[in-house]
Amino acid sequence: IVPLTRVQDVDMEACTQAIARCSAGGGTSLAAGMKAALTAIGARNADSEASVPYVEHRVVVLTDMRDSSEDAEGVEQLAGIVSSAAAPDEATGCAGIHTSFVGIGVDFKATVADHVSKAPGANYFSVYTP
Repeated sequence: IVPLTRVQDVDMEACTQAIARCSAGGGTSLAAGMKAALTAIGARNADSEASVPYVEHRVVVLTDMRDSSEDAEGVEQLAGIVSSAAAPDEATGCAGIHTSFVGIGVDFKATVADHVSKAPGANYFSVYTP
């Protein structure tokens, strides 16, 4: 929705409009999505001209937490990715990549979010609009 951008540089109106254009389609692999986000952050860090020590990154995932795998193995894989990403990386100076899940929809799978958000640096919120 929004490319990697410093928070102070985000055009909030454009961000709001991009979120409003999202539609449900199903079939999401949450683990694959997290891997893609971490790859993008890693590429951005590698391209940075100046290394800023102890930079903190946060991935925000808008989801119903209904992973396409729908099995315990997929949930454990996601939890492992989130937990590993949160660990500080002394080599790059990254303070860890934390994750916030924003649950959307009346069928949001809070049990999955609760399990995954037990990883350090992870949390979840749910949004309900009748």
